Amino acid sequence: MNSFIDELREYSKFNDESTFEIINGINIPKDAAAFFEKYNEGINEYIWFISPFDDNWNQMVQEQKETYETLKQSFEQDALSFGYVPNEYEGYPFEFFPDINGLIPWAYCDNGTVFYWKPENNTMKIVVYGDSYRYYEYALSTTEFIYKLVSKSLHEMSDFLPDDLFEDEVICE
Repeated sequence: MNSFIDELREYSKFNDESTFEIINGINIPKDAAAFFEKYNEGINEYIWFISPFDDNWNQMVQEQKETYETLKQSFEQDALSFGYVPNEYEGYPFEFFPDINGLIPWAYCDNGTVFYWKPENNTMKIVVYGDSYRYYEYALSTTEFIYKLVSKSLHEMSDFLPDDLFEDEVICE
């Protein structure tokens, strides 16, 4: 696992809040572009990348968009029916790509957890939805997020990922 973590550190050097690379018509954080150029499948056969270098990228993004919009519509209908006002970090307040500030999916997990980029003022945040309407936002680069994920530094991710996912080794393809 140490060599993979060392690689993540190297990729994170490409990160600069205003440094992006246009791939497939979208701005991708430069660290993510470098990472996905080498690793475009996933981690430990559980987290799967939606790589902008993949020929099926548009189809995979469209599938995630349809799922997100279905969940958003259902949540809004339920909230309206019951008079529920979402708390901070609840609900589906975001637009979706190709909206200029819309969510762009970059990975999903076997359990339905999805990782998104959220463009915001010339930076990219990471937004994570698990199996509920609650989400988490991170002001981290893609490779910093992956590093913290595999090193188990993002404690709230234990709600979304199996405890033993990174116990032995990390296999990234």
